Amino acid sequence: MVLVCTAGPFAERIRAEGVEVIDVPIPRRIDPSGDLHALARLVTVFRHLQPDIVHTHTSKAGFLGRLAARLAGVRRVVHSMHEPPHNAARSALSRFAYIMLERLAAFWADRIVTPSYANEREILERRLVDPRKLMVIRLGIELSRYPQAKDPRAAVRGLGIADDAPVIGIVGRLEPPKGHTHLLAAVRHLVDRRPDLCCVCVGDGFLRERLEAEAEALGIERNVFFTGYREDMLELLCGFDLFVLPSLWEGLGIVLLEAMAYQKAIVASRVGGIQDVVIDGETGILLPPASPVHLARAIDLLLGDRGRAEAMGRAGYLRVLTEFRDDRCNDRLMALYHALLAPDRR
Repeated sequence: MVLVCTAGPFAERIRAEGVEVIDVPIPRRIDPSGDLHALARLVTVFRHLQPDIVHTHTSKAGFLGRLAARLAGVRRVVHSMHEPPHNAARSALSRFAYIMLERLAAFWADRIVTPSYANEREILERRLVDPRKLMVIRLGIELSRYPQAKDPRAAVRGLGIADDAPVIGIVGRLEPPKGHTHLLAAVRHLVDRRPDLCCVCVGDGFLRERLEAEAEALGIERNVFFTGYREDMLELLCGFDLFVLPSLWEGLGIVLLEAMAYQKAIVASRVGGIQDVVIDGETGILLPPASPVHLARAIDLLLGDRGRAEAMGRAGYLRVLTEFRDDRCNDRLMALYHALLAPDRR
């Protein structure tokens, strides 16, 4: 296997696992010159590697990667649509453009894989893909990588948070889709009743300065901890009383599975693939997106009923164990690859 990507901080770690990594810088935003250079580089790499299958991910890399694979004569192409790409559109025109481009790119793939049934419904409703090409393969995690900590509060304590303080937390990039601004507004609603409440925001992104300013303007800067990127993210997650994900849209939310692996009750938006992961009232509470009042009420409810929160955490762990196992996801992907290559072998 060869990983072709914009090599970031994880490249060396991946190479250490024995995977070859080829760096092809792909601009995140529209950049005609940079995009054409990336396309040409991808075509060159694929012609050199002559892979049996190219499997692409994300909207822009997926568009360029699928086109490059076809131009290079790759036999089989698979694309993972982690979430419908038009969700990120900021206007009706850009939404239309995303939909048209995705419909075009769908012709260059033999199969389109999406991680949730909620995504599948939206993709088909928008007629982005020929239904015969589309399939759901849920993502999964390896539970053995998430051992229960002997001292769950250790990493959180390192932030200066007292052991008896209620702690809610979110893990994700500091960008609009994750809904951090609505979480801060919810914390503002809560601190009058729970002045010792702590909200830990793990992750980094271009909104960090703006969100820190928002917290200060709301008078909750002492209640909110922006940690930036942390290698010990899982250790911090262990110390949360609740895991919160107020996303505006979400393909599936692998971090939800990680929180459930640590038996954390979930409070999240009722959007996208989150609805496939979290069972409302059983493993967590789902609520409308962009609604700080609803978010605050759900958080307050579970912080005030630890027995219910713990029961939800246990139910979440069992759900990951039975429905979202890494080996099941890998087996289905390998079966897809073999099925796609079988006609060529005949």
